[in-house]
Amino acid sequence: MYKVLSSNKVTMNVSILQSGSWPDLSRDSNIDVPSLMEKYTNAFKMFYNQRFKNSERKLTWIMAQGKSEVEFNTFQGEKVYILMVSNL
Repeated sequence: MYKVLSSNKVTMNVSILQSGSWPDLSRDSNIDVPSLMEKYTNAFKMFYNQRFKNSERKLTWIMAQGKSEVEFNTFQGEKVYILMVSNL
């Protein structure tokens, strides 16, 4: 697992598995991701391609298998809530 961190309080964890480990999720390619998430996926893609540049490996994102956590405070800031959601 790779971890990508930023100063925007965004944490992105990436798990790399071989293609045979995943079911066929070709319909997954139609998922729109927020621009901030796209920034991080592109940064990881550049890192991955640089690391394995002499390899035949191909990085494919399966966004439908992901999950997101959104942390927010109440208006008074007294209580913190964490909302866990699927990327679908």
